[in-house]
Order: sequence, then structure tokens, then C-alpha cells
Amino acid sequence: MTPISLFVAVLLLVMVVLFITEKLPLDLTATLALTALIFSGLISPDEAFQGFSSTAVITLISTFFLSAGFQSTGLADRIGAALYRISGGHQKLGVVALMVSTALLSAFIPNVAATAIMMPAAAALATAAAFSPSALFLPLSFAALLGGMTTLVGTSPNIIAAEAMRSSGLEPFHLFDFTLCGGVCAVIGIIYVATAGIRSYPHRMPSATRAQSLEEIYHVHEALFSITILPGSALLGHTLGTSHFGAYLKLGVVVILREGRRIFAPDANEPIFERDVLIVRGDFDEAQRILEQGRTKETLFGEIILDRKPPITELNSKEIAIVEVAVAPRSEMAGKNLSEIHFRERFAVQVLAIWRNGQPITKNLGSIKLEEGDALLLIGARAKIPQIASDRDLLLLSNSSRPARREHKAGGVIFAFLTLVILSALQIFPAHLVAFLSALLVVITGALTMEEAYRAVDWRMIVLVGALLPLALALERSGLATLIATQTLSLAETPYLFLLALLILSSLLAQLLDGTVAVVVLAPVAISAATLLKVSPQPLMMGVALGASLAFMTQFSHRAHILVMGAGGYKPTDYFKAGTPLSIILVLLLWWLIPVQFGW
Repeated sequence: MTPISLFVAVLLLVMVVLFITEKLPLDLTATLALTALIFSGLISPDEAFQGFSSTAVITLISTFFLSAGFQSTGLADRIGAALYRISGGHQKLGVVALMVSTALLSAFIPNVAATAIMMPAAAALATAAAFSPSALFLPLSFAALLGGMTTLVGTSPNIIAAEAMRSSGLEPFHLFDFTLCGGVCAVIGIIYVATAGIRSYPHRMPSATRAQSLEEIYHVHEALFSITILPGSALLGHTLGTSHFGAYLKLGVVVILREGRRIFAPDANEPIFERDVLIVRGDFDEAQRILEQGRTKETLFGEIILDRKPPITELNSKEIAIVEVAVAPRSEMAGKNLSEIHFRERFAVQVLAIWRNGQPITKNLGSIKLEEGDALLLIGARAKIPQIASDRDLLLLSNSSRPARREHKAGGVIFAFLTLVILSALQIFPAHLVAFLSALLVVITGALTMEEAYRAVDWRMIVLVGALLPLALALERSGLATLIATQTLSLAETPYLFLLALLILSSLLAQLLDGTVAVVVLAPVAISAATLLKVSPQPLMMGVALGASLAFMTQFSHRAHILVMGAGGYKPTDYFKAGTPLSIILVLLLWWLIPVQFGW
């Protein structure tokens, strides 16, 4: 191993460690690695930023525009209504209908976007048909990955594989080159999930229909108690904000009962009056302990009465809504607690509970750092729900509370979608140019404003891809790609065995790191191996690309899995149990299919 190849190997190892541990954001790790390659002289300054103007980046940005159009026009809501009609309340049919719809959508827009679009539809289906949400959301994220395997633009690994071939002077993959192998995998995967696989999925979350209310699912009433303000209390004359008693006792005020009226989710400026009954969310025993130990009942708050059983059972009303939301991918809320992001002040709603790892959390919510995919139960005025639904950091799961969409502009999105499919099939123009045209049509037809389109783009993913692409060039120039190919060929001496090795390696890297990283690392290896074996690079590159989509075994292997984790009530072991058999089946299937399509 030469000093240059050793340097690249060490850099790659450091990147792997940082990707796994997530000590730094993925995009920051990629840009730091790019900087190291520039100063090492392996990549010139001009070459360093060519990744950001590559066809892969242009295609990715364009697909985000298209996915935002599906959301803004309510096309996804129509799909959800159709799912229930098709399934007729039958669980297996419902799973199949949901997975087929998601896979078709994911074939042309990013996997995570397809998952986010279909989650409200899945939630509505679970409620209407009395399914357990945990029986639907994991198949939903699996279907997003399966659908992405079927076209060039369906997932970033496919796009990057085509870019790697183009950069190496080879004929790149076209839109439907993935359809045969990816399509068969999608069909087999859906059949497996709906039959044998469905037994391995948890059913620990009851449906809203069976439990009668979201409050019961989240065990909200177990964490509610009341505080009555008596005459002479030191709280009189203060507002909820200036009194600070909520923060001191680690509780949140859900409702104020005042002279026969109910004030839901009161804000910090709400005054406190004599005889007010405050229905609060928190730990009754902890609040009582703080009062007794600190003697604050007399010194700070004066006369108040704590009652373990609040005089209210029904939280919903015509004016007040209880809705379920999920922390969206790329949300700025991730890693912060509710207090840090001023959640209550920002949305004028109260968080009743958080669902994580299959369990509801109802105590000390203000100090819990949110994670992508967490499900939150909120209470607030129905008039405030559209504000929540339009916020990019949250994904509204309660379909009945969704705001009005630009349904009259849905034709523009459909036209843009058909333009992408037809022009790509005819292969008159390059795939990235067709995707770019489709993105423009979404905006031109009024389905989306440019501001909304820019907000819809996952810029972290764009930076990650743009910064990682030059790494493939460094692997090739340093000789590390050829060295890895040579060493692997010493164990897998035939093209068939080498293809199997690539499928397994690509899938494992995707499980541990990211599908994008897997393709960037293995694409130069596949091209070098094809030269050594004197075979076409196409089947090997197809193995790398599609293997990177076989990431079903861990919750962190793909953002789609993280997104559904809270809403479905899953634990990390659920992904391993459900995803391992599916990954093995599809690796073996691709090992047979790819040579059938491409030959050697």
C-alpha cells in the first residue's frame, strides 16, 4: 500500500467512525473529508466542487420539487382515501395497497419524501379500519426503499451510480434500466411483507378506533392532575409566565377551568384568578414532593390544592383539537428540548405526550431532547392546526385536521410527473435535464411557489452528495479502489462471486452508514474489478446501486425508518427481526436477476 492509498484508507476509516457515531453531522463530516483531500493534493480546487454541479445533484434537487408538489396539492390525501376503499378494512389488503402506492410514488421522488407524504394516509387507514399503526408504518418505510429501487431517480444511490459511470467515461444508467431488477424485488418484497413478514411486525400500539381516543393510546389521563387556586394565593395577580410555578414544579398547564369556561392550552400571558382550577400535565408525586421539601406552597405560591384526579375527562371539543404529529426528517427541532425551541409559544399548543421506542412519555417533557421520528400528541385550538401542518419541522398525522390544499393545482403536478416518465422513457434528453424540466413545471403551473420549493429541498443531502462525489475520484487516483478490488477478487475469483460480494458489502455499508456512502466507496471498486475481470461494469455497478437500497435491518440505516419509528411505536429490535429475512431474500434474488438482465 502506497502512502497516498494509506492516507485515503485512514481518511475513509475516520469517516466511517464519524458516520456511525454521528459525533458530527453527516454533511459536515463529508465536507471536512473533502477539505482534507484538497489540501492533500489528491483533488484540485476546481475538481473539489464539481460534485455540486453534477447531474446527480441536479436530479436530486428536481425530485424534491416534485415531491413537494404532491404534498401541496393534496394528492397524497386522495391516495389515503383510496387505500381504505381498496382494502375494505382487510389488514393484508390494506398493507398491500399502502405498500404498492408508496412504492409507485417512491419510484419518482426521494424515499424519505414518499414516506412523509404517505404517513398521514397510513394513519388515516389505521384509524378507519381499526388497524394497529405498528402494522402499517414499518411496511410503509420498507415500501419506500423498494420503490426507490425501480428507477434512476427513485433513490440517491441509483443517481450516484449513474454519475460514477458517466465520470468514468462509461454509458450511464437510464431511467428505467433499474426497473426489471428493482421491480421484481419490489413485487417479491411486498408479497413477503404482506404474507410471511407481517407476523414479525409488532402490534403493540392500539388503533385510535379501538382505544376510542388518542388520549387513551398515549395514557394522557394518567399524567393529569389539578391545582386549585385559593383566596390569598401568592399566584394571584401573576400570569402563567411570570409566576414560574409551572417550570418550578415541572408541569405544563393543559386547561384552565374558570367560571364554567374551559381555556385550552393557555399561553404564558394568561392571568391567574382566584378559584381557577388548572388541569396540568406532570408528575403528581414529584410536584407534591417539591412543595413539601421547599415549603414553597406557603412562601411562594400561597394557598393551592393539588388533586390527583382532575375534574375533567374529555379534552376534545368543537373548538379544541387533539392531533398527532411526527418530528420530520431534517427537522431543526431534533436534538433540542421543547423549552429550547419555545414550542408552546411558537405554535400556541400544549404537548401532552411523546411516543418513543414503543412507549408514551408523559412526564418531564420539557427536558426531553426530541429526535427525528418522535410522535407528539398536541392539544390546542383547531384554528392553530393549519400553522402546524405548514411547518417544515413537523409532519401532521391526523388527517381530519389537515388544512386545505391547492387541490385545483393537482393537474400541474400530474402533468410534470407524466412529463418526467414519458420523456425519460423516450430517452430524447438526459435524465437530469428531464427531471429539471419536471421541477420547473411544478412551479410554473402554480402547484408550488419557489419559496416553498427551496424549503422542500434537503440541502443537507445535497451537501452530503456534492462533497462525497470527489471521494470516488480520490479512491481511484490513490489506487485504493484497485487494491480493494484485487484483494476481494482473491476470495471471489469469478464475476458471479464478486457480484455477490458487492451486493453483501453494499447492503452492509448501507445498514451501518448510508446508501449514498456505500455507492461512493464501492463504485470505483466495481469499475476496477470489471477491468480486471474483463467484463462489463454494468452488472457490478447495478449490484452496488441496488445493494445500497437493501437497508432494512436497523432503524438508522435510512431516514425513512427513523421517520416512522415514533408513529409506529417501534423498538430497534423490530427492524432487525423484520428486515433481516427480507434483506437476505433480495440479495439472493438480485444475485440471480442482474446477470440475467445484463449478462457479462
